[in-house]
Amino acid sequence: MAIDFSNSEKNINKNKLKNPGALAIIDGILMTVGGSLISEINLSYNWLTHECLPAFGMLSDPNFV
Repeated sequence: MAIDFSNSEKNINKNKLKNPGALAIIDGILMTVGGSLISEINLSYNWLTHECLPAFGMLSDPNFV
């Protein structure tokens, strides 16, 4: 099942998501044809560590937006 990245907000909290899952979400956003409209992602209460933070920086790249 694919995640629809055409909305402006995603609520993915409390899913026991780990770093590989967060990285897959980021890859999906970056690969969305025509660009993504996401303005907010709620990833609270997941099992993420600081190691995945640099990947989130790619979402604020002015060349991506």
